[in-house]
Amino acid sequence: MAPTAAIAGKTQPSEDDETEAAEAEAPRPAPGRKRAILLALAAALLVATALGVGLAVYWARIELLLAHFVKPSESRVATGPAAALPLFLDLPDMVVNLTTSSGDIHMLRASIALELASPADAAYLRSLMPRIQDVIETRLRALRPDDLKGTAQYYRLRDELLARVAFAVGPGHVRQVFFKDLIVR
Repeated sequence: MAPTAAIAGKTQPSEDDETEAAEAEAPRPAPGRKRAILLALAAALLVATALGVGLAVYWARIELLLAHFVKPSESRVATGPAAALPLFLDLPDMVVNLTTSSGDIHMLRASIALELASPADAAYLRSLMPRIQDVIETRLRALRPDDLKGTAQYYRLRDELLARVAFAVGPGHVRQVFFKDLIVR
């Protein structure tokens, strides 16, 4: 120690002491806060990745379903004279009993038309008419009267019937199923 510093009873501050004091005065982020920020960023990245994967899987399933019903050679927008005149095949009227938990008797009368993909499909579908009627009647017999309340149920039933008919006759022959009459008694 220097004699003057000893007389005064004080020691001279060194440069190391000054930097330590400056660091002590500077606000430091709390270690818990830094960790919370990193966890939040990791969670956001995980959620974004999961959403991306989920959307990719969803759109891939939609494309697979559409590819099942549409031939690859078909364009989505038809042109020419065939586009102006769609071809329909009327199915015979169907009357079925509906499933009920009570002893009530409910009947369903259905008149259905199929929109065909091409005129050549008409003869093919007429030859498979018993199979088409069977898949449709089987589904209609499984219905309950409550299943036919509201527009959304009709659309759902129409989509189910289209899938069943496409499975029975093969993909690409039927574009749509239409209800001409659907009466519950």
